[in-house]
Amino acid sequence: MSATAEEKHARKVISGTFQQLDIWQRMSGPFVPWSGSELVQDDHDWLPFPLSQVGYFRLVTAVEHLQAVRAHLDSTPVRLFPSAHLTLCRTALICSAQAVWVFGPDPRELRTARARTVQAYMYKQHSTYLGALQRWTPARDADTDTVAAHIKLREQQLKDRRITDGQKAELSTTKMIAEAATEVLGPELAEEVVLEWRSGSGAAHGLSWHLFGTPGTEQVSVADRHGRARRFKRAVPSSGWRTAICRRSDCSNMDGNFCAGGGREVSAAGAGVSAWFVHFVRV
Repeated sequence: MSATAEEKHARKVISGTFQQLDIWQRMSGPFVPWSGSELVQDDHDWLPFPLSQVGYFRLVTAVEHLQAVRAHLDSTPVRLFPSAHLTLCRTALICSAQAVWVFGPDPRELRTARARTVQAYMYKQHSTYLGALQRWTPARDADTDTVAAHIKLREQQLKDRRITDGQKAELSTTKMIAEAATEVLGPELAEEVVLEWRSGSGAAHGLSWHLFGTPGTEQVSVADRHGRARRFKRAVPSSGWRTAICRRSDCSNMDGNFCAGGGREVSAAGAGVSAWFVHFVRV
């Protein structure tokens, strides 16, 4: 099946970001801030995991995930994975937005406060993982115990510093993405970025509704008495798959692949959002 004009346009927009990805891919680490930059002073706020590294690692991770999408598009034949691609884009969005969220503010106090919020979340998640690993391991491992104790120590030290400075906020990914997108793109487009973030989360959790109403889907039969209709999902360039979903806005059937509610339209197969990811990376 040949690609539609909309799909060709989406591919062109996405491909237009590849040059920027190449630039970032050529940047070798470790990243060391320029001696005269504000980042040098920012890093002194929490030397165990400096602010500059918080942002840089997120950018590297974002680029890696976008390069994975690119590898599928550049392959012969093109390999498309409607849900898997969204999970890759979701991680790229989280990481690039987080870098913007931390690096973006002019006041140093806000940059360091946001970095501390990210660092606290990182320590908490790492400590949770190590605790589970210790419980799972039949025999105690001295190296694991040492690392776990060290992370607990850093977590408490950072917590004490945050309490002293009156900082209590926990990391909210949705709020962080909204604030970062607003700073870069303005409030109107920021709302669409958050929608794409939610759509990617649907894909990451294996929910079917993120595909409803997307470009390339067509209803090919009338709905039955349960509100179920057959749709055909086009994929570029010649593969396709089918899924049964609901077309009735009043349907409450949530069995199997059937879902309540109507579909929604999104921008050209997420093409604009892919460009936004790279825009975040460029900031």
